[in-house]
Amino acid sequence: MNACLPTDQLTCYIVRHGERIDHIDDTWAAASATPYDPPLTRDGWAQAREAGSMIRNLEPQADSEYLVLVSPFLRCVQTAQAIHEGFHRGDGPQWRVALEPGLSEVINENYFHSAGNVPTGIVAERRGQLSRGDVCGNMGFDSEYSSAQEELPVFPESFQSMLARFSAVLDHPESQLCGGPRRGD
Repeated sequence: MNACLPTDQLTCYIVRHGERIDHIDDTWAAASATPYDPPLTRDGWAQAREAGSMIRNLEPQADSEYLVLVSPFLRCVQTAQAIHEGFHRGDGPQWRVALEPGLSEVINENYFHSAGNVPTGIVAERRGQLSRGDVCGNMGFDSEYSSAQEELPVFPESFQSMLARFSAVLDHPESQLCGGPRRGD
């Protein structure tokens, strides 16, 4: 079971992924077996490391424990890995990473064009990679974390549905970490 973190000591950083390859190389998607899952560029890795360094400077105590929730897309787990690299200076606190499909981008026709383009196996594949340390190997995999959403959203999804899903995910970790819903809300 995860340790309870008092809400007065809980800080949440929401970070979007760094620059991805398909945004600078128009030919990448056509040549890729996984066009829906582009990796970060070299600049994207540098952006994420810089974000990690900035977060480190914001932290009053850099020896806290960290739970990093990532969507199943490669650019997101690579961003988490690079943030960790930018944050750490020598030995540091334990970071745990957990997969949260509820943080995935909006699943609509602007990105996926049809239900057949939505990568249905990506959640299980990425969870396996995280648990083996193939990605985010610099963090411990939190196998006890119970995702707010187990799979990618159903296609097509509206922007409003995505916002509601994100809100539900943001409420979820506090329940996980603090043993139940907040009182008085």
